[in-house]
Amino acid sequence: MSNHQIDLRAYAIPLLHAAKYPAYDVCGALLGKIGTKDQHHTEITTAVPFFHQWTTVTPMLEVALKQTEMYAKKHGWVIVGWYYGKACLNDSAIPESAKKVAEAIKNNNGGKAYVFMIDNEQFSASEPNKSVIIMFLDAKLTKFLKPYIAADNGWKKLAEDQIILTETNTYAKTLELINKSLYTDIHDFDEHLNNVSLNWLDVSQLRLI
Repeated sequence: MSNHQIDLRAYAIPLLHAAKYPAYDVCGALLGKIGTKDQHHTEITTAVPFFHQWTTVTPMLEVALKQTEMYAKKHGWVIVGWYYGKACLNDSAIPESAKKVAEAIKNNNGGKAYVFMIDNEQFSASEPNKSVIIMFLDAKLTKFLKPYIAADNGWKKLAEDQIILTETNTYAKTLELINKSLYTDIHDFDEHLNNVSLNWLDVSQLRLI
């Protein structure tokens, strides 16, 4: 069975991004390492915040993806997926724009990619004993587990026993970071365009502990 390792930064940074901009949709890239065909293990190491204003597919997205790809390569990573959080509390369906980006990532990774959808209803409830990210893994020729996914090569929810959190108290630590307002240290590509001194790529190495 394949397993999928999620480090604290990969879990916390998307949520910190959403906490900084609760009135906006937010999105960004997931970085890590994908195993070979013989190695059924993927490491999702960290995340890079992209947008909170322009979350649809735009020319700026191509620029941000290219810069992130070069940054990831420098650190021994690749772009392994995409995260997305909606401002609407009761909607965690994967939007079309996120699917398009994730499909492009999948094509670059030999058919493997991830989407993290932030479950804003649970996130706003701030319950440390529950997961606040719904994770989908690209899956071919499988039945869709959610009715809003309509594609032959769609996205299915990962089973809990397939997920390895490197921090045993990931949920509690993430909520603690939010309560400490660490989201003020999150800068996305949108902000960088307005103030080039803000290093949005290095957010991926944000000190969390």
